[in-house]
Parts: sequence; C-alpha cells; structure tokens
Amino acid sequence: MKQQESYRKEWNASFARGDNNILYPQTEVVRFLNRHIAKRVSLSEVRSILGQEKSATKDVNQEIRPIRCLDFACGAGVHAITCEDFNIECYGVDISEVAIEKAKSNAKHLGFHQLVNRLSVIENDKQLLPFEDNFFDAVIAESCLDSMPLHIAKRYVHELKRVTKGKIFVSLISSAGVDGFVGDAVVEAQHEKDTIQHYFDVSGVCELLACNLEAFVEIKEVLTNDVATGRAVEGRYYCVLLAE
Repeated sequence: MKQQESYRKEWNASFARGDNNILYPQTEVVRFLNRHIAKRVSLSEVRSILGQEKSATKDVNQEIRPIRCLDFACGAGVHAITCEDFNIECYGVDISEVAIEKAKSNAKHLGFHQLVNRLSVIENDKQLLPFEDNFFDAVIAESCLDSMPLHIAKRYVHELKRVTKGKIFVSLISSAGVDGFVGDAVVEAQHEKDTIQHYFDVSGVCELLACNLEAFVEIKEVLTNDVATGRAVEGRYYCVLLAE
C-alpha cells in the first residue's frame, strides 16, 4: 500500500500544479474513435462502425445498450468527454483524486452531466479495475501506461484486456527522443516532477502489451525531428490491438 499511496501522492501533486490539465483531445485518439468505434459524419450525426453485434448488444432484459468505452487514467477527463460527444457511454478511472474532481468539473461545465457518475478513483493497490469481464467495447490508454513503473503497467494491461472485448488504444513514449534509453526514469523537470516515466522501444512495447507485432491492428512510431540536426527530439508509439 505504501508504494501505491506514494505513487498517488505524486500524481495528485502534479494535477494540483496544473501539469496535466489537458482540455483538448489528442489527434490520435480522435482518429482511433473515427476509424474503429464511431464516426462523426456531421455536427448532428455519429455512425457506429463497430457493427450491430458489438455496438448494440442486448442484456438479460432484451434492452439495447450503447457502446461502452473505458478512458483509463483519464486525468482531467478530456477523452471521456470526447467519447460522450461521439455518443459513446464512457467510464473514466484515475489514481488521482485531484484529477477525477477536475474531470467531473469539466464534464459538468461542458454539459455532460451523465458522465460525472461514471468517473471514479482507483482505490486499491493491486492494479484491479472495478468492472466485470468484457464490460467494455473499447479502451483508451493515452499517455498513461508509460507514466508508471513497468511492472505496474503490465498488471494494468492484463486488467484492460480482461474488462474489454474489443479494441484497445495505447500511446507510449518512445526511446528515440532520449538517445535510445529504455527503462524507468524519475522525472526531474517541473512538469510531472518526481513521477515515473518509462521509455519504450519496439520490443518493450510488445513486452508490455504481451503480444508480437503480428497481433497489432495498428502500430506506428511518430517522431519529431530537429530540422537543423536531424536528431529525434521526441517520439511516441500509437498502437491498436484486440483484447485477447
């Protein structure tokens, strides 16, 4: 419990400083939704692209339910709110109480009041998610599994696969921008200070997600290069895989 509570403390401090008050969705998350889950075709219309058998299944009472998505480590809730805008019933979880309160405030402010009760803090230290097997049709794990020690991230990946019957979007920081360093590092910069950052290469991505390259629906590495030197100053992997 001490390790997990310390981890929570550092992220509460980070969100309290405003380090991660992200209010606009990441482009790759929107692309994931548009390509794999539901496509917005106009300001007033969203079309499911999961298929009838996945997007509108019947429960024991024979009632049609909406597409469900989990925004894992949801932070201030921007991607959960984006899902709601796509007519997707989203749930958000985060280790930080400060983040969840900000997410609830943002959802209320933007008129997504139904989302508020689906945002919650992960309370335990065993990396277990409070959802039934196959509860979700999709999962978003944007810039989060690389912001924790690798052994903890692996346990969360196992849980994400357990609670999902569809596709999982994962974004991970590449080792390209740190001269190929792979592994855990304590963040020393003011932004996210004292939290853990894990840098990945391709084999590390496969290790974390417990699959080989052939198992990905999509995987790409996007690099930002300095024009003068040609050196990669930043890199990130964007992955889509099917829950096993």
